[in-house]
Amino acid sequence: MIKLVCIEVDASRRRSDFTISSRFTIRSWTLADINQGRWHKGDDMEAAEFWYLYSDQLSLPWVNKPEYPLVSLVDPDAICYLLEENHGTNWIIEVEMRNKAFKSSARYMKEEEEEEEGCSAKRVRRNVFDGDSFIPSEISSYLS
Repeated sequence: MIKLVCIEVDASRRRSDFTISSRFTIRSWTLADINQGRWHKGDDMEAAEFWYLYSDQLSLPWVNKPEYPLVSLVDPDAICYLLEENHGTNWIIEVEMRNKAFKSSARYMKEEEEEEEGCSAKRVRRNVFDGDSFIPSEISSYLS
């Protein structure tokens, strides 16, 4: 299965105008027939619906828009998004698009922060990445 997820931002707004109330739409498509190049429209989610899903999750940041949509390998209706706070703290949240439900969240830390918090060598290290170059898999290497 090949699924495409895009975050479309209202083109009438300038980049500097983005706020928590920024308008965007998350759209998805699934490749139905690779030989004919036929795609089926998937589920859409407007910005207001997205923000409502995790409005009771007080620890999560409010950002202009989610970034780097990633389809779950376990549940193709579940999409993970990156939320990046101003000071570089990154969160991954998982949203079930079909039922429009918040599933989970995880905070990602820089290695320096982990060392400051005293993570021992016995513990499994958290994933570390720079949000600007976040590509969570090597699938893109097969596209060239």
